[in-house]
Amino acid sequence: MGGVRKDKVKNLIQLVMEKFIDGSYVFEKTNEFPDGYEIWAIGRRNFEHKSYVPLCEVDENYNVKRDTLKALRVKDEAFALALLYEAVKRGVNKKKYNKMLSAKENG
Repeated sequence: MGGVRKDKVKNLIQLVMEKFIDGSYVFEKTNEFPDGYEIWAIGRRNFEHKSYVPLCEVDENYNVKRDTLKALRVKDEAFALALLYEAVKRGVNKKKYNKMLSAKENG
């Protein structure tokens, strides 16, 4: 019986480690930029997780789907800040992210 409880606690700890909880928002951590997502331009002040950028899906009215938020791990904080800055200016989807990543790696 004690083993079952230990497994449940371990699973809960793993679940918490795979997510950020910011106020009423839950961000699932990811290392890959998922299709259909874009960087949510909320700025570092509203998303304080270093070397991560917030990702969101939007509906047809361009409303953020708050139940599918993700946090993308990037190589370093400087790149995260560049992505957030670009997201505010022009928006960053997966295609633009890959282009910026390629430029960073080659430049």
